[in-house]
Amino acid sequence: DLSIHSSPWWVYSSNVDGLFGSFDSFKNTTCEIHGRASEFRCSKAVGYTTDGQERHGTMWKKWNSSAIDTDHCDGWILSINSSFAMQPTMSQNNQKCCKEPPLLKCPNCLRCARPNVLLFHDSDTNVLRSIDKQRERYQQWEARVEEDVLLHGENLVVLELGCGMNVPAVREEGEEVLRDVLTRIKGQAVSEPDGNSRRRECGNVSL
Repeated sequence: DLSIHSSPWWVYSSNVDGLFGSFDSFKNTTCEIHGRASEFRCSKAVGYTTDGQERHGTMWKKWNSSAIDTDHCDGWILSINSSFAMQPTMSQNNQKCCKEPPLLKCPNCLRCARPNVLLFHDSDTNVLRSIDKQRERYQQWEARVEEDVLLHGENLVVLELGCGMNVPAVREEGEEVLRDVLTRIKGQAVSEPDGNSRRRECGNVSL
């Protein structure tokens, strides 16, 4: 993955508006930890827990037994744009009204689609899987950057933009990255040929 090995930046975002992904500079270097609201996935997995167990209750039993089971649902994803929005039309009495957009459905099992967004206590493996892939790429990039700071004297800047206190996930991630790098710098020593040790010169780390 070229981005992991060469990009000087990565965006770690709790927003679901997909704004960063609309820019070429960030399209392949963004980790959206809560998903993206402009994408839709099949909803068949909402009736199961993360370990594949069926949720209890009459409603869930009816939901899980009401559709065709197909493996193609897992990989299906639909990106939407403004053309899916409700468009104003004229009624018979010339009053402006809104025409509802068509109900989005998975083409494989015909279940209704759901936003690719992680909700509270969400166990939908379709959504979790896509977020986990983004996290994995971000963590690989982070590991590479830490090595660049420690071994090659590169600089690291953690920049927070609009990180509030109510949902501290992004702020906590930035602090953890900083703490990890500083801990490694503090404990790193290099052995000299004469048996002595010295601190390795590292780059600057800023928050």
